[in-house]
Amino acid sequence: MLKICVKLVSVVLIFHFLYNSAVHCQVIALPELYVGPSNGVRAYGQKIVINDKLFFYGNSEATGFEPCIFNLKTSTYKILKDINLGRESSEGFYFTKFNDLVLFIAKDSNGDTELYKYDSNNDSVELILNINKIDNGVSDVYTSASTEKGVFFTAKDERFGDELWITDGTALGTKIIRDIEPGKNGSYPKIYGYSEKLKKIIFSAFNSNTGYEFYVSDGTPQGTYLLLDIYTGPGSGAIPFAVVASDLFYFVGTSPSTGEHIYSTDGTVNGTKRATPTQLQFGDPYSLIPFGNKCIFFCNNTNMYITDGTEVGTIKLSDKLVPHEPRAIYTEYLSWVLYKNEIYFAGDQNGTGFNIELFKTDGSIQGTQLVKEIFNSGSSIISGLNVFNNRIYFAAYGAHKEHEELWTSDGTNSGTRLVDDINPGNEDSFPGGFAVYDSCLYFSAVVGFNGFELFKYCETISSSSNIKLSEKANLGAYYSNGLIYYNQDLKIAKFYLIDLLGRKTDISKFDLGTIHIGNGSLSNGVYFLVGERTFDVASPKLYISKIQIFSN
Repeated sequence: MLKICVKLVSVVLIFHFLYNSAVHCQVIALPELYVGPSNGVRAYGQKIVINDKLFFYGNSEATGFEPCIFNLKTSTYKILKDINLGRESSEGFYFTKFNDLVLFIAKDSNGDTELYKYDSNNDSVELILNINKIDNGVSDVYTSASTEKGVFFTAKDERFGDELWITDGTALGTKIIRDIEPGKNGSYPKIYGYSEKLKKIIFSAFNSNTGYEFYVSDGTPQGTYLLLDIYTGPGSGAIPFAVVASDLFYFVGTSPSTGEHIYSTDGTVNGTKRATPTQLQFGDPYSLIPFGNKCIFFCNNTNMYITDGTEVGTIKLSDKLVPHEPRAIYTEYLSWVLYKNEIYFAGDQNGTGFNIELFKTDGSIQGTQLVKEIFNSGSSIISGLNVFNNRIYFAAYGAHKEHEELWTSDGTNSGTRLVDDINPGNEDSFPGGFAVYDSCLYFSAVVGFNGFELFKYCETISSSSNIKLSEKANLGAYYSNGLIYYNQDLKIAKFYLIDLLGRKTDISKFDLGTIHIGNGSLSNGVYFLVGERTFDVASPKLYISKIQIFSN
């Protein structure tokens, strides 16, 4: 199946660098993994890309749902390993990247749920460690956090019960961090995120003396500690909502004396405090959204607030908005996204929760507004919000037909439109599980009697008349060991990198033929290196090379 559309876009990247580009859009059904009406791909299942391979949970006639890859260069499928032999599925949920490894949790034929790894260097799948030889080793299949120190996750063994663990992908490097609830009962941690600035994760855990409360960890026993016993004594003060802002964590706590409130922390005990004013009631706070170093949250059914972590800096944005719960810990609905310094989210301004549409906020009262009512006579039930090629893409029920398809928005009413009627007629395609790679958006969808299979939506950008891209205009650049090498004869005066989301990174350190970016200073992925030559021409000449940055 092939659908094509044509549109015009204008994207200002820097100063005089203006793309007025013709963009050709294609929604393409990839080959079926499971031919026929059975699902070849787990509906809405998570997908990630590493080293030109798309990872997902796929189903074949012989194996059931198991970890799979789709090779983006050869357009071929491969089931990595039939972990739960036969038609039974290994019941994996999420993939986590760590260096050249992809970590995931799976159940084997004995019913044992443990942590596995795919090593891209030798194209192999291995059990990392049988943590619990008499029961499931991994207890929480929904949450983990990948950091430069390793992957944090929750596991249990015969000695400690459910506790916080960390792994570097090896058996020796897989270990418990701290026994928070001593003995076999366990503290049952839930991980909410990792701060690259604070170098810590935030999680909730149980202790007999303090109940459920919020903790942080840097991966060491001494660096894993309680932030604040909000509900003093064995009562539980943690309500399961927490997010990572720029250099703060925000979470929800409750106590008999103050009720439910938002708390902020810099990851230290002394830096943990209540963010919302005592004199105001913030009943049932939920749906926390980080916005820079601030936090947006909803409470009292229809009230929307923003806080900077202080009582005086807590402001009500709306008293009539109900969100479609953003990034709830047990769902795969991505119902908010940061785009052009604004938060876009799914909400209902009628206060009922039954008319979900696309909204945005810049953190001010006047800047909190409806983008478009996509489904005038019902709820568009927006999910899967993500940024791709300088636009937002998401799944929604549309106004012209009561079924779920792929939509896009540039943040304006007129620029919010249906991308394609993937499942023609009055049938839903249920697009979901989005992953971006190169110039394509990959996702699962259902068409006709094919079940859920893989699709891609691509945008091939051709240059405008004032930017001539040709072989002569190529920098001839490539990346290796923290350095980008380019054709030094071009005498470039200025460099910058643009990622696939349209974000620009200026480069200040370069020599003739060599650009210094350092290992780890940029995320792995595909970039466009742009060089400006201004030495000997009346108007700047631009040179562009597409490169891939990867961990060495």
